[in-house]
Amino acid sequence: MNSNRSSSTLALLIAFVSVLGLGVVAGALAGWENEDEVLLISLATLAVFSEIFDFSPFPNSRISISFGLILAAGMLGGLQGVAAVASATAMADYAVHRTHPAKSIFNLATLILSGAAYVGVLEALTTPSDGDSIASLGPAVFGTFIAFFVNSGLLTMAISLETGNHPWTVWNVNFRWTLPHYVILGVLAVFTAATYDRWALPGLTLLASPLLMTWLAMKQYTDSTADLSSDASRP
Repeated sequence: MNSNRSSSTLALLIAFVSVLGLGVVAGALAGWENEDEVLLISLATLAVFSEIFDFSPFPNSRISISFGLILAAGMLGGLQGVAAVASATAMADYAVHRTHPAKSIFNLATLILSGAAYVGVLEALTTPSDGDSIASLGPAVFGTFIAFFVNSGLLTMAISLETGNHPWTVWNVNFRWTLPHYVILGVLAVFTAATYDRWALPGLTLLASPLLMTWLAMKQYTDSTADLSSDASRP
């Protein structure tokens, strides 16, 4: 009975979040005008490669740098940028990992809602008079925190309902340790916007090294954690 109730609640959660996220996408597309398509295609392409080379530290989670690219798209292109890069990320995830369509839509919705929260914070705390992108560093970092908690919170609820584990346990094991890495991605998103404002597309190549280093640091950490767990389980 409890299992059936959890399954029904999970289905309702997935449906609600998916409808909400797809509604944001529809609104973003309706407001599409004079967007920098070349920039968004470039960020979307990087996101696709990020998904191809992501890794899974735990059964219900995957790690990539796509989140940082979505934040950069949000800073440079608002909701339209978030919708474009998040959609490319979700489609790449589906193509590479062959996830269930409902799960892919849910993942897209969580990325969209996270990016929308980030954009909302930026719009609330910054003004055009603030100048270049670096002036938005404080609001952007705060927005990254909000986006992270939206994303990890929704995923935690879904995983908790699916596995029956307590939400705090799920969040603590799967997401708590990634917070510093996501903050780094938020900072890199600001510098991505700043380099693009100054040097256009060639400036994005300057971010390739720090983005790669962030990905490598996250992978090395999870690999070392897995090795320690494996050693501890040996007799």
